[in-house]
Amino acid sequence: MYPRNNVAEIDLLRRFRYILLQTLLAYFAAATCNPQALAETAPCADSWIHVNSTAGTEFIDVCKAAADAIAFLSESGVSVNQQITINIVEELPAVLPGDPIGCFDYDNEEVYIISKTHCIERIHESRLFNVNSDEEYYRSIIAHEVAHAVVVQNFPVDGLAWVAQEYAAYITQLATLSAASRARVLAQFGGGGFDTPRQINSIVLMMSPDFFAVSAYRHFMKDENGPCFLLKMLAGEVQLGDELLPQEE
Repeated sequence: MYPRNNVAEIDLLRRFRYILLQTLLAYFAAATCNPQALAETAPCADSWIHVNSTAGTEFIDVCKAAADAIAFLSESGVSVNQQITINIVEELPAVLPGDPIGCFDYDNEEVYIISKTHCIERIHESRLFNVNSDEEYYRSIIAHEVAHAVVVQNFPVDGLAWVAQEYAAYITQLATLSAASRARVLAQFGGGGFDTPRQINSIVLMMSPDFFAVSAYRHFMKDENGPCFLLKMLAGEVQLGDELLPQEE
């Protein structure tokens, strides 16, 4: 549980929130991926997924990861209703903070993922969750970005809270890991997940994405939450922590 804020804490939160919002605006301004010329193209079998590549990548891994993400979200009531394009590139077509492996282009509603070879090179330097299997981690990144694509097909992006989108993407990423890998990830963090919607906020997400991810997954898995909470949250029917922070005057 989180302690009740006093006056000093509220003032600190207000100033932190202002800085945070400015950071997020800069992030999203930089995070728009721009299309590149892509050499190879192929649809995934029996799927809404279409893969473009400049990297000669193995389409099987990409298609499987996307299918796993779609299956999880469909079971939760968030289904694909149009084609999703995944672009596999040697480098992301935008300068993004944190040297990421993938991104979702909200303007064109397409996914961009770094090729497996380049991704695995980066994984050995730093990885979210410390997943042992390079290939499994790579597939989980694809699942995360595909989740963004599925969500925006179902809910207007202008009305989607950033933390709500990341909640959906991270629970999908963890849900599509193998049971053994997921257990190993969860064991790295204590606690029982978020207790209230207020705790689901951009401060936690910015300070520790992996803690946010694990807390979101544990929250989702509680009997009283699950798909029902997810759908209400994405529809804007749940008041999350960012909406409850003191507003800048």
